[in-house]
Amino acid sequence: MTKPIQLRQRKSQGGAAKRRGDGPHIVYEYLRERILGMDLVAGRRIEERTVVEDLGLSRTPVRQAFMWMAAEGLIELLPNHGARVPPLDLEEVRSFLEAFEFMQLATARLACKRRNGQDLEEIRRQRDAYEAAARARDVKELIDTNEEFHLAIARAGHNGHMVRLIADLLVKALRLDGFWYDRPFDEGLDRSIERSLEEHRSLVQAIEDQDIKGVEAATSEHVHSFRRPLVEYLCRSEATALDSVLSENG
Repeated sequence: MTKPIQLRQRKSQGGAAKRRGDGPHIVYEYLRERILGMDLVAGRRIEERTVVEDLGLSRTPVRQAFMWMAAEGLIELLPNHGARVPPLDLEEVRSFLEAFEFMQLATARLACKRRNGQDLEEIRRQRDAYEAAARARDVKELIDTNEEFHLAIARAGHNGHMVRLIADLLVKALRLDGFWYDRPFDEGLDRSIERSLEEHRSLVQAIEDQDIKGVEAATSEHVHSFRRPLVEYLCRSEATALDSVLSENG
């Protein structure tokens, strides 16, 4: 029997979690987990008043968190203090994936050339953390540790500008991760995660060996594995919408 997906619960609203200044962080983590967990899907409106009531906070920390999340591209601000999860379309995803693959390749190549012993230790640590999350079937940890794994590779290139660029793309990728994991743990998802683990291992080995061609091959395969379910989901969504329109007009 397969173990169900686990999404880490947000912290209790009581006790230390409600110290002064923590309010925006509580809101940020609450909404971020709901977006990653697909409770808030693309295009869904988020009412400021509803978040205030749900969390028992004032409007000020909610607005602060909204601004943080809008700056990261996780939500879009709307008039009258509302927001929404930005809609997705094929063109937007295509454009993002082009930039994402380019930067993943660039940072991995640089890491391959410049990594030192400390860098390799951190990359291996993040690889192992991702594997532990996979064994636990903890979706929140899978998403977080995957982000940290790729940031560790970027930092191994010792170029701060490139780290900031890939960090921005990785934040945007968080919204897309939900589509990748938005299905029960079954043989299909297990195979996808195992493929991701193997791709991580191959990438780490290539960086250790300073094998540029191996790094390029592993990175390209990893991005393609990430891309495949997203495009399939969007194609199904557009086909469903078109079918609905045709049915109404028929």
